Amino acid sequence: MASQARGRFGRDVAVLVGDMERMPFASGSFDAAVTCWTLYFMRDIDAALAEIGRCLKPDGLLVAAANARDHMLEYSELAAAAVRAVLGRETATDIDKRFDIDSGGAMMRRRFARVELREWHGTMTLRSIDDVLALWHTYGDWSVSAEEAGPVLAELRASAAERLRRDGEIAVRRHGGAFVASDPR
Repeated sequence: MASQARGRFGRDVAVLVGDMERMPFASGSFDAAVTCWTLYFMRDIDAALAEIGRCLKPDGLLVAAANARDHMLEYSELAAAAVRAVLGRETATDIDKRFDIDSGGAMMRRRFARVELREWHGTMTLRSIDDVLALWHTYGDWSVSAEEAGPVLAELRASAAERLRRDGEIAVRRHGGAFVASDPR
């Protein structure tokens, strides 16, 4: 991703690869920081938030986007049913539950005096098998091995085809938000 960003924006933006828990910037370096759907990947989310706060100017802002727990629930249930049918087990817990709009506020408030959540809602309409399968590559179960993926995707294809024949489309809820935080502690 860094290589792609450098190729696309390299003349206008410095692209760095590093650790959000130990950033190589002086305290108070930035007016704003934006993190989109990344905090749940951190080993220590609290440490990452503290480090971002350290790098912000006293009046700086942090914008942290995250999903809600019901985000893409309909697709998740369809994929989980395919995993259960083929592998006889439940899907792995999605890592994005570590920091979402339900849990993230408390984490943000430990490191920022002012935290506001701005939510968004929408619906994605899937009208073809290709639409359904394309989501697997982004939102599929990370614990399904390469050997298991073929049969699971075949089951997902079959169950989605049945739903599409019956209903004509599959509506998938989109629900997320962004925390806007200021006054680092």
